Amino acid sequence: MDTSAILGPPTAGDLMHDDAEFGRRLRQLRRTRDLTQEALAQAAYCALDTVKKLESGRRRPSRQLAVQLADVLGLDATERAAFLAAARASAAPDAPDERPAAATASPTQRTQSNLPAQLTRFIGRERAIAEVQGLLQRARLLTLTGSGGSGKTRLALEVGAAVIPIFADGVWLVELAALADGALVAETIATILGLPSSSQPARSVLLQYLRDKRMLLLLDNCEHLIQVCAELAEALLRACPDLHILATSREGLGVAGETIWPVPTLQLPDPEAQLTPAELATFEAVQLFIDRAALVSLGFALTASNAAAIRQICTRLDGIPLAIELAAARVKTLSVRDIATHLGDRFHLLTGGSRTALPRHQTLRALIDWSYQLLTEPERIVLRRLAVFAGGWTLAAAEAVCADDAIDAQDVLDALTRLVGKSLVVLDPRSDARRYTFLETIRQYVAERLEDAEESAAGRTRHLDYFLSFSEWYAPCLEEIVGFLGEQVGPQPGADGSVDRAAFITRLADDLENIRRATDWAAEMGRIDEGLRILVAAGSLFIIRARQNELLARLRAMLEAHAPPLDAHRRMRAYMGIVYVYHRQAEFDQGRVWLDRAESLLAQIENPVLEMGLLHLRMYDAQMRGDYALAHAYLEQQQTLALAHNYFGRSQAAVEDVLIDQRGLLLLSEGDYQQAKQLLQLGHAHQIKHGNLFASTALARFLGYALLNTGNVSEAAAHFRESLVGNFSLGDKQAVAACLSAWAAYAIVQGDLVRAARLFGASEALQEALSTPLVALDVVQVQRNVARLRQLLPSPERDDHWAAGRAVSLEQAMDDALSSDAFEQKERQGGRSQDVQAGLHQPLD
Repeated sequence: MDTSAILGPPTAGDLMHDDAEFGRRLRQLRRTRDLTQEALAQAAYCALDTVKKLESGRRRPSRQLAVQLADVLGLDATERAAFLAAARASAAPDAPDERPAAATASPTQRTQSNLPAQLTRFIGRERAIAEVQGLLQRARLLTLTGSGGSGKTRLALEVGAAVIPIFADGVWLVELAALADGALVAETIATILGLPSSSQPARSVLLQYLRDKRMLLLLDNCEHLIQVCAELAEALLRACPDLHILATSREGLGVAGETIWPVPTLQLPDPEAQLTPAELATFEAVQLFIDRAALVSLGFALTASNAAAIRQICTRLDGIPLAIELAAARVKTLSVRDIATHLGDRFHLLTGGSRTALPRHQTLRALIDWSYQLLTEPERIVLRRLAVFAGGWTLAAAEAVCADDAIDAQDVLDALTRLVGKSLVVLDPRSDARRYTFLETIRQYVAERLEDAEESAAGRTRHLDYFLSFSEWYAPCLEEIVGFLGEQVGPQPGADGSVDRAAFITRLADDLENIRRATDWAAEMGRIDEGLRILVAAGSLFIIRARQNELLARLRAMLEAHAPPLDAHRRMRAYMGIVYVYHRQAEFDQGRVWLDRAESLLAQIENPVLEMGLLHLRMYDAQMRGDYALAHAYLEQQQTLALAHNYFGRSQAAVEDVLIDQRGLLLLSEGDYQQAKQLLQLGHAHQIKHGNLFASTALARFLGYALLNTGNVSEAAAHFRESLVGNFSLGDKQAVAACLSAWAAYAIVQGDLVRAARLFGASEALQEALSTPLVALDVVQVQRNVARLRQLLPSPERDDHWAAGRAVSLEQAMDDALSSDAFEQKERQGGRSQDVQAGLHQPLD
């Protein structure tokens, strides 16, 4: 509320009023803010009796207390000037004063700090305090940056309190949030330091006073006065060699010699970690929620029943302290489960800030509005258009999606750089590449702004177009990954003919969320053809990340959603992708339905590469049904087709490599381990040479089985190790589960039946967690080895160790498989090992 109409502007007469006049002014201001005397005293860190005496005119305020009262009352620049002038008038030398004379001495004789006492506990961040303290002793200008509500001010206050002994002339807090006029910054500092009024400019007075002082100035909330703060800080630091400045701002001041320290959000648990309530309570964000919730709901505590909801709240609020405090304040009216449920509408939910806080700290929306209003128009355009991304983006993607007639592509980099500097966009710490992302709270806010600007549809279209081009260029073709030839033009091979498919898979994985969003928007906008193209191109990524059920659902939904008939070629490729997923799930009856549909389209397409892929799928279906003669016939048809079409314009060696791999795997299924070993060794070497990590790690596992069954145990172990480590690096957890079963087979041969049971259990648990079974080729081997284990290890003991394996983490299971004990068993139990190996080749009961 503007109180100038009530109080009138300051006049010369105001400056001559006594303490009673100041008391009247203070009382009126308090009442217009709907504050009780007790609330004002608590917020200003003084006694209730002090407020009563001030308002009754029986006491005059110190300069420090006057500033604190002005801050609490949230006075604008005009009101603040009148208020502080009235305070100075009431504190004239000839006015009555109940303080002892020593309290009115010069600033250097007063207490060397005006840092306020805190009303709540400071949670965590011990390492942050220590690091900032260390930097402050080396850097004369240290700026703490971070998004709104990230805890910059509170951290600065904690550091300031800790370093008071280092600065002989004190640590002084200068709160700038309420200042609207940059011209008042120097005057505000002078007032806080207790400097007398002067006809000289406040800046000159400060330079003269601070020239020989060893002091720390804590300039809080500089972002809206950034230019003035930068200029004043540079001038002060140049003239005052022992002065240090600790600033807080949503962006750096941009002064020579400045050290910028981004304030991180509070520590959060790993999303995938399984934690007990006690373990969860060790994380800073959770500790803050519990502490603040207990203030409004006596007896509140973390329990087994509310732990999941508290974890969800803290994670979804990105560990932002202010947001967590606002959420905790809702505990007095809502359960934590209700709070977690309503976070989708967090801007309406999180509104219960302190009455005495700055207006922009009272609601989550106001907090971000403040930052948004400080942006230039180009920055606002880029910021809101970035809302179309999911899970982060690169500069190239930002340029493609944000640029149009309103903003040039070359200007996007400058805007993006400034947005990072202003803590509205963050560099993604999870990616080795230079990628950017939002905190989820910022993402929701800018998405609203995008809708308000009516730019959502255009942004979605540019996003879809970019990720269509992106996925078709960078994605390893679904056909190439799964073992038959692809059609797409993509990254060119290196000088040695290799393509680093692992790197492309990793690159694609970074944008999995964007690929999902692009296909969703393709369906919404009726651009079914483009949606299918993205899914087919990026299908390998869904497979490798054990998202094959999702891929299947998306492909089928896209096919079923179209109104006009789709291009037969596009439909054929989608059908083949569906068949491949059904094959990986061992749902061969369903696969055959879609195989027949694909085959019916083949005559319309007349594409020999797709015909080759269809023959491969037919061969695999026959192979897994045990019809090996038919499978070999399909393999020969592929060879004939390749010759007839001059290897489809590719090198003969590349096509032959594909056929060698297929023949080796077919022989493995038949149990012809000797011939399978020879072909798989050749195919494995070729895939390593060409950099296809997905194929080479799969072949390494199957080659390991062939070696294990031909008595080459140590070589089998080496290939199982290669497959497990390689697939884990790819993120292919379905293959990791298969590798754990392969290591179980190795343990059986080594005579370590207990380890085998544990590893089978771990593999089974991982498959269930993924809702994804092993591929049929692995299942054949696993069934054989599980049957062998049942023969060799009695049921109660086997079941106990199997259950123990199901209970371990993935990392523990991998350590179990790769531990040196597995290699030492052969020497320690040589006799038993030979017996087991001999038994491995006996017929099963």
